[in-house]
Amino acid sequence: MESKYKNTFSGDYFLGLRENSEYEKAKITILPVAYEGTCTYGKGTKNAPKAIINSSLQLESFDEEALFSLDNLGIHTLKSQNFSGKTKAKSVVEKTKEITKQILEDGKFPTIIGGEHSISIGSIQACAEKYSNLSVLQIDAHTDLDKAYKNEEYSHASMANKVLETTNTKFTQIGIRSITPELINIASNTNTKIFFAHNIINKKHKISEILETLNKNIYLTIDVDAFDPSIFPNTGTPEPNGLKWQYIINLIKEISKKRNIVGFDLVEHSSTNPKKPHYSDFSAAKLIHKVLCIIWKEKVKQQSS
Repeated sequence: MESKYKNTFSGDYFLGLRENSEYEKAKITILPVAYEGTCTYGKGTKNAPKAIINSSLQLESFDEEALFSLDNLGIHTLKSQNFSGKTKAKSVVEKTKEITKQILEDGKFPTIIGGEHSISIGSIQACAEKYSNLSVLQIDAHTDLDKAYKNEEYSHASMANKVLETTNTKFTQIGIRSITPELINIASNTNTKIFFAHNIINKKHKISEILETLNKNIYLTIDVDAFDPSIFPNTGTPEPNGLKWQYIINLIKEISKKRNIVGFDLVEHSSTNPKKPHYSDFSAAKLIHKVLCIIWKEKVKQQSS
């Protein structure tokens, strides 16, 4: 890893972990990408990485549900990539891809904290170059399948479309509850399987059905608007009747047992003021921590068997 990306200062480490936090020792990297350039409704995603990392300092490194701690794995938090709203989304995607590719080449697990959903294009592209036949598990209220949104092909609303166009991946989308006939048509003509929120809530789909749509290697992207707004009210486009916390955790547990998650991001959380924490900042930090514990508990178990 080029030294310009390493975190060499004392603050802003996810969970505040110091042990094994050197880049060379760490198995997990946190890449904060503070970008908000194509959002069209609620604002604040550019502030989210700092707010989430600040809130993570209040977390225990041990997760009570997974019965697992990240202490000994080592987590290195890279320097935050901060972009102005005037930066072209394509440039942000290219930089995110460049850094994620280096993380993967160094044998580490990329965890990206956004930022708007367009940043996921770059990290998924990097993973798709390393892992053939990659599946993307997109937990989201929206399909992000627009060819372009407001004339921007690298928009947060075009993330999945751009990834499908530029990689050999397929998408499984969970929690969708805002869509158009045109987007349904795009999904049916691409490698995209949609599980609508209302069908999940009404228990019309088992987790095993979702698993059947996924290849071995998985990139996990979580847009917090997939959750019910009672859990994550601070997001750009909140949609009512969202998924519950425990359902998503249970889904990730099962996928971690049966598949290989190779990268992960959390996006679209909004923070109006990182210096004044909101409970959803803490929830976002808690979610990242819990997901990493679930994923790495299974990885450690499989590596030792």
